[in-house]
Amino acid sequence: YQTEPDALALRAFAPNFLFPESQEWKPGDFGIGLEAAYSRHLGSVFNLSLPLKLGTATYLLNDQGDTKEAGYFGLDALVEIKYSNPDQFVNPALFFGGGYFFDQDEQSQWNFPTGLSLDFLIGAGLYLSTKAEYRFGLEDYTDNLQVGIGFKVLMGKRPPKEEPVVTPSAPDRDGD
Repeated sequence: YQTEPDALALRAFAPNFLFPESQEWKPGDFGIGLEAAYSRHLGSVFNLSLPLKLGTATYLLNDQGDTKEAGYFGLDALVEIKYSNPDQFVNPALFFGGGYFFDQDEQSQWNFPTGLSLDFLIGAGLYLSTKAEYRFGLEDYTDNLQVGIGFKVLMGKRPPKEEPVVTPSAPDRDGD
């Protein structure tokens, strides 16, 4: 089957750079931001997604636990492996890819996100979109966890559903 060729998503996201080191789940360690993503349907199993993120985060600076809060700007290129159907209630996808982010102090880093998304059908082409990812960094203290929630809208025209072909039956002997 084929679905709409494009989708746009808008999610609130929360990055946490402290959890990978502390292994402690503290709600106050999460930053906040906004993610806008464009996705392109590449077939029944794959999508290409390009999320752009803007927000704030608390960054770990050293082994002594010193931190700084700074702005966050990032762009990713993700491959999504999906099990989806536009008419089913839950559409899960695994994703992986590469990303680049920098903070307001112009510290820039490459990282490699991997994660899971779940999209819940609200209406025709509209989904509640959730996302959880772990981002592996190349530099010390850049691994991070991110969670997000928002909406996804499918765009484009869905091919019409094929109606079953009904062949008229042959008339009976007396023609009625």
